Amino acid sequence: MIIRYGGGNHGIAEYLENGRKAEREYTRDELDHRFIIDGDLATTNKIIESIEDKGQERYLHITLSFAENEISEETLKNVTSDFRKMLMNAYHTDEYSFYAEAHLPKIKNIVDNKTGELVERKPHIHIVIPRTNLVTGNSLNPPGDLTNLKTQTQLDSVQEYLNNKYNLISPKDSVRVSDENYANVLSRVKGDLYRERNNEVKKEIFSRVTNENINSMDAFKNLLMQYGDVKIRNEGKTNQYFAVRLKDDKKYTNFKNPLFSSSFIEKRELPLVKPTPAQINNNVSTWLDKTSHEIKHIYSKSSKTREHYKALSEPEKKSFLKNRIDDYDKRYKLNTKNSERTQGRSCGNKFSIESTSRFSRTKTRVGVPRLPQRGLVYGIHGRGKPPESIRILQDNEQRNLANRMENRSHSDSAMRRNADRRFSERGIKNIGISTPLHEALFQKLNNDAERNELSTMAEIRKEIDPERFLSATAREFNVVPGEHAISKAKDGSPRFAVGNRNLNASDFLTKYINLSWSDAKSFLLKTYGEQLSEKTFEPVATIRKLSYEESRERFSSFKKTDISL
Repeated sequence: MIIRYGGGNHGIAEYLENGRKAEREYTRDELDHRFIIDGDLATTNKIIESIEDKGQERYLHITLSFAENEISEETLKNVTSDFRKMLMNAYHTDEYSFYAEAHLPKIKNIVDNKTGELVERKPHIHIVIPRTNLVTGNSLNPPGDLTNLKTQTQLDSVQEYLNNKYNLISPKDSVRVSDENYANVLSRVKGDLYRERNNEVKKEIFSRVTNENINSMDAFKNLLMQYGDVKIRNEGKTNQYFAVRLKDDKKYTNFKNPLFSSSFIEKRELPLVKPTPAQINNNVSTWLDKTSHEIKHIYSKSSKTREHYKALSEPEKKSFLKNRIDDYDKRYKLNTKNSERTQGRSCGNKFSIESTSRFSRTKTRVGVPRLPQRGLVYGIHGRGKPPESIRILQDNEQRNLANRMENRSHSDSAMRRNADRRFSERGIKNIGISTPLHEALFQKLNNDAERNELSTMAEIRKEIDPERFLSATAREFNVVPGEHAISKAKDGSPRFAVGNRNLNASDFLTKYINLSWSDAKSFLLKTYGEQLSEKTFEPVATIRKLSYEESRERFSSFKKTDISL
C-alpha cells in the first residue's frame, strides 16, 4: 500500500460521487463500488465550501492505494482508522472533519488514453480533510511541509507500519522508474543526490548514465574511471558500491546513492530499502511524540517563534512544546479525552510496532452530525441492545432510507442505460447519504435480497456456460478471462479462479467485481437468457482446469500411449 498526499480547491464531492473525468467514458458507479468508511460527505463538502475561496488549496485529498486485488472491508476500515489516528495525532477530534471512502473496482482494467495500454485497476481509499480548524478557524495542514526530508521519512514509516501490521504489499520492494505512479520516488532520490558531496560531478555522471544508456556495471565502472581512480567498497557483499578519487581531491567520493546501484544501472529499478522494524518504531514515535505537534504549534507560527524554538536544546524544546500544547488546549477549552492521541502530549512513551494499544482512542466525533458507531452496529447486526434513543433514531433512519432506495430502484429500473452500461447501483450513494450508516444499511438490504433469491438463481449458477459468462464479464467490466481458470464443483456448476479461491458465478460478480446483488442478478439473467436463445458471443481465451476424474482419465490415456509405443 502506498500513501499519496494531495489536495484541491473544489469538486471533490462530485468527483467521488460521479467519477467522470474528461478523459474517461465511465461514471463512478460504472467504475467502482463505493464503500463508505468514515465521516459524512455532505458535511465535509459544506465545510470545504464555507472556506473563503481565494484560489488556494481548501482540502487535503489523500489516497491509500493497494497492490492487492482484494482487500476485506474490515481491513479497509482498520487501515483507515489507524492512519487517521496517526496523521491527526496532534489534533482533537472536534478540530477537524474527516471523510473516507474506498473504491472497489467493478471494471477491472481500463485503457490508458496516453499509452493505449490496458491498465489493471486496484482497490484504493480516498480521504478528504477540509483545510480549516473547526475550533480556531485557522488553516489546518496536519502533514506539514511534504518537501521536508524529515517529514517524508516519518510519514513513509507510518506507511510501512500499516503495511507491516496488515501484511500489505509495500511499494518499497522494487519500483520501476518508468512507472508514472512512482515518479515522485525518483525525484526524491535525485534530491538526495544533489545534496551529497561533489554533487555537480554526480549529477553529470547520472546524466551520462541515462543519456548514454549505460546498463551494465562494467560499463558504469569504465565511465567512473574517466573521472579518477576507482575502488570497490564492501566488495562481494550485498551493499557493495564504487568510490572514486576525483581529480584534485585527496579523498574518495562514495557513489552509494540508489541511482548508482546495480539495480538501477542494469534494470532501471530503484532498490528502495525498507526501514527495519526498529527504524519504523523510532520514526513513528518521533512523529507521534514530536513532529506532528511541531507542525501544529511551531512551524505554522511566526518566524520569531520558529527561530526561538530552533535555538533551544532538546530538553528545552520538549518543555517548550509541552507548554504550548497545554496553553492551546486551555485557551480553546479542549478536552484531552477527545484528542486522537492523549499520550503524545507527555512525549515520553515508546511506540511499539507489535502493539496497537497506542491506538485505543476514543472514536467520538464532535461537530460532525452522524450516528455513533456503537448504535449503528447494534441496530443493524443485532449484537446487543443499544439505548432506546439510538434504536428509535436508527429505525426511523432505516425506514426512510429503505423507502428512498426502493423508490429510486423502481425509477431506475424503468430507465434504459446507454449501450453496454446496464449494471450499477446508480444514485444510491449520492453526496447526501454518503455515510457509514447508509453504507451498513445498503449492505444489509443487499444481503437480504441475495438470500431471498438464491433458490431461484441456483439453476443459472449451475447451467451457465462458463466461457459465455467470462466473455460477458470481459465485455462489460474489462475482466481478463485468461486470469480466471475455469473448473467444476461437485454439483457440476462452473467455478472461476480468483487468487486462491474458486468462486461461483454469483460470487464472482458480487465478491470480485463488487456488484450489488441487484446488478449481479440482472447480469446473470441477461447472460443466461442469451444462452437459452443461443445468441452468439465473442469467444475469449480461457483456461480450464481438469477435474479429478478427467485428470485420472488423461493420465491413464498417457500410460496406454507409452505402452503402445
